[in-house]
Amino acid sequence: MTKEHSSPLPRCLRAAVISSLTLALLVQSPAQVLARKCTRKSQIKIKLLNRDAVDEMDRWRLAQARQKLNDAKLVARARGCLRSEAMAQRLVILGVLEARLRRWAAMRAAWNRALCLASWVLLPKRLVSPKMVRLFRRARASRRCKIPPPRRPGARPPARTGARTGARPGGAARPAPPRPAGPPKRLEHMCPGKHRLGQHLTLRVRVADQLKARRVRIFYRTKKGAPLKTADFKRGGGDRWTWSWRLNGVHLYVRYLYYFIVVYADGGRPVAASGNALQMNRIKMVR
Repeated sequence: MTKEHSSPLPRCLRAAVISSLTLALLVQSPAQVLARKCTRKSQIKIKLLNRDAVDEMDRWRLAQARQKLNDAKLVARARGCLRSEAMAQRLVILGVLEARLRRWAAMRAAWNRALCLASWVLLPKRLVSPKMVRLFRRARASRRCKIPPPRRPGARPPARTGARTGARPGGAARPAPPRPAGPPKRLEHMCPGKHRLGQHLTLRVRVADQLKARRVRIFYRTKKGAPLKTADFKRGGGDRWTWSWRLNGVHLYVRYLYYFIVVYADGGRPVAASGNALQMNRIKMVR
């Protein structure tokens, strides 16, 4: 009788202890499973999606750009990169997208989160415009963060009191690229040879005074055998002899740009040229 009545009690206690331990393990395991370390490979994946979003924005395909940014967010959430520099860059691009849709509150919120994640992030070069720079500068000045933003990786700590200042001996400055000096002798133009795919292209020529130029015209095509397109250069972009012409990067998702330049005097008389219809200048588009 004693054994029959006393044996169920320890079994109940053991069952309660086992159930409590199991519950504790189940409570702790989700945090351990969801904990991820943001690797360099994960950040590269997010940066590639950010670059694709910028490509779509260059073509003004805003819905596709937003989808790329959403994909980047999903990758960051799955791989533990929600507080990474790549995620901050994604928020900067998102702010530009909201600005193009004239949603100013959403733009400021996205940029504020980006600057709180990484205060050193910048606007992508392909999305820079005077208006965007002005708005981003205001967002940086009015940044409000609940947690102080981290220091930039690799940044030098502040100098100690009494530390030496000035340039280090032997650290010669890199020479600047030479610029043409003085008036041109006739028509001066240098073909760049290579250009970044999808970025705005600016070409410049320098025309001598004795040519008495009234118009500088470019003839170009983006595919062999295609009809030639024409456009005029404008004065400016350097000294008083400089003429410049700019092509939007939307038209430069091609392999090559072929062109030649003709200078016209009074009466539409051609007086100088760089290239011709048979021997055209060529610029290769590279990634």
